[in-house]
Amino acid sequence: MNLCGRTHDRKKIDLIEESGGSFNLFEFKWNKSGKQKSFDFFRSNYPVNKAEIITRKEMENFIIGPESISAI
Repeated sequence: MNLCGRTHDRKKIDLIEESGGSFNLFEFKWNKSGKQKSFDFFRSNYPVNKAEIITRKEMENFIIGPESISAI
């Protein structure tokens, strides 16, 4: 299941993937800039497998995967 979430204090996560009772969190940014505080809230309240900030340089790799890029 894929979701977009917002905390009570208006912090947001762009993409939340749920699988087997735990979560993968993704935030999409133009540039990486510091720590994502929304991740802290989710980590303290839910089981989180991974939390990543995806930048514009990493977007293609995120969407189609590294295997597909090397085959092009």
